[in-house]
Amino acid sequence: MIYGYAILKKKRETYGLPYYCSDEWGDYFEVPKVRLFSNKVERDNAIEIEKKNNPGYYVGENILPFTTKSNQGKLRIIT
Repeated sequence: MIYGYAILKKKRETYGLPYYCSDEWGDYFEVPKVRLFSNKVERDNAIEIEKKNNPGYYVGENILPFTTKSNQGKLRIIT
């Protein structure tokens, strides 16, 4: 298995519309960082460091942990 996390940043696109048309604005997410690890302990430690460095980040909201299946892809992590 491969463990990792992604940092999500919510962005808002106004399409040049004024504030009173804010219902037509669009929200989307950018993924500025994805980190991969060979085990869950390393991933959890890195998430804790990420939360310390960025106090506004929360797991499940800004930090999204994930796990892949062992037979998925051909990614090899060399330590």
